[in-house]
Amino acid sequence: MLKNHYDLYDFLGYILPGLLLLGTIVFILQRYFNISAIGFLSNSTVIESGVFVVSSFIVGHLIQGFCNPIEKMIYKKKWNGYPSSKFLEESNKHFSKEYKQKLKEKLYNHFGLSEKSSYQELFDSAYCFLLQKKYRGKVERFLSMHGFYRSLMMTCLILFLFFLILLIFKVYSIEVFIFTIIFLISTSIFYKRFIRFSVRFADTVYKEFFVYK
Repeated sequence: MLKNHYDLYDFLGYILPGLLLLGTIVFILQRYFNISAIGFLSNSTVIESGVFVVSSFIVGHLIQGFCNPIEKMIYKKKWNGYPSSKFLEESNKHFSKEYKQKLKEKLYNHFGLSEKSSYQELFDSAYCFLLQKKYRGKVERFLSMHGFYRSLMMTCLILFLFFLILLIFKVYSIEVFIFTIIFLISTSIFYKRFIRFSVRFADTVYKEFFVYK
């Protein structure tokens, strides 16, 4: 989903996952394979550390890109579609029946669309409308936090798999076991936060449009 400005959560959503992933990989290489690498965990120069930070930012973008198909898979499994479209379905209980009916009437009338339009098209139109009105606030903050927790969830999942592979290949130590558990728990926590802000983002777009109109 496009945004009309770039905030702190967007920046952190790129740099922190990249730092966490690359930093942990450097740690693994040095700790268990005696392979030196640049970064915070070695005796690096300022230039090398700068390269490490820039590389982390780039890796963070790659993680975000990798998250897109994973996100669709999660939505399909959990809701059989995006929450933004499911909220308007008759069987969905997120909004009351009366509120949902009035909301759809406002959406159809404002954008001149018929009931042949998909609910996702209605949502996308409402979101673009709020952006055109230079709206900033909860809508974009929730979208940023959604992306932030999504990338952290994916990073922790990747690192969990890394440490699990170490265990499979018999790199046994209490340290590896602890890190495996930590990243598994972290993946679960960030997954729940990602889902929470997915719902809050969709919910807020509809409510802000309803009140605005």
